[in-house]
Amino acid sequence: MKTLNSPVKFMVYSVLKAIRHPKTPISYYICGCGCRFPNSS
Repeated sequence: MKTLNSPVKFMVYSVLKAIRHPKTPISYYICGCGCRFPNSS
């Protein structure tokens, strides 16, 4: 895994986790990534 690809892979991972666990707000994973996105519950 390269540093440049890390954020992209994390976002894909976050989306997959959000789909598998709809009860968990996606903002939880986005905040963990440190990306700047509007909080969606």
